[in-house]
Amino acid sequence: LGLNGSLQILSQEERPLFTRHRILETMSSSNLSGLQSYVVNLGASEMAGCLDSASCLIQRGWSGIMLECNYQHSQNLRETYAHRKDVQIINQCLAPESWVSAAISAVWNFERVLPPTSSPFPMFLKIDVDNGDCDFLKAWLSAGYRPLFVEMELIHAFVPPEIQVNFPYIDVGQADFNKARASDVMSKGCSLGQVLSILGDGYSLLSWSYDKDINAQFVLDTWAKEHKIFVVPHSEISSFWHRAVSFREVWDDHNWHGMDLPLNFLLSDSSLAEKQTALNVAYEIVLQRSQ
Repeated sequence: LGLNGSLQILSQEERPLFTRHRILETMSSSNLSGLQSYVVNLGASEMAGCLDSASCLIQRGWSGIMLECNYQHSQNLRETYAHRKDVQIINQCLAPESWVSAAISAVWNFERVLPPTSSPFPMFLKIDVDNGDCDFLKAWLSAGYRPLFVEMELIHAFVPPEIQVNFPYIDVGQADFNKARASDVMSKGCSLGQVLSILGDGYSLLSWSYDKDINAQFVLDTWAKEHKIFVVPHSEISSFWHRAVSFREVWDDHNWHGMDLPLNFLLSDSSLAEKQTALNVAYEIVLQRSQ
């Protein structure tokens, strides 16, 4: 059911996109020889089973770097992977400008060689820290590394891709970690348009999950074409969003974290400038509430 109350109809080939596990399905059915089976999981938490695709791959034997700010989560991860020397746990509240160096250093500590920038690395990069997520993504790509797969949590999935929303990273230490996570969720993270701007046209959309918040997965377009993987090309993602965005993405305005904005307005024929203005006003109200 769409934001405007209409029934959205998707093609048969598009339906497999609506899962948070498509990356697992793609990897299991594709030839990944010649690529390093590495996972970088920023915001690892401690997910059991395959609720988190990145953690699931590490549980299945892939090498990984798991970065987690929360001390207790990190301790639990260390207990879980105590027998795995190929899994590095980093318990630091890293900023965007320092996190890439920490992750790459952890790779060197195990491999005794730095990963090359000439081939995709890591195989899978997941970012979910609820604090400047797009800033962390930009820092990774700016270092010259291009992951094969990228997963981003999109708190602002209801925002049209033509509009970019990005709440920048706020420096917090471990003592303020829980407080920062508990504050208004709508004043965190970024939108699909912001992610697409950072990734560039070399990435296509692999999946658009059924969850709230939306977890969107992307894949290098050249690799997807080579392996005949159905994806939504960069140039068609905006059109896909307009067909796929649904009531799942609505944050009920009766909730403490809601938006004072009728979200079906974002699918109306109003101009982009009018939509941007309305969003700015709604976000300003959210920020005032969180102070």
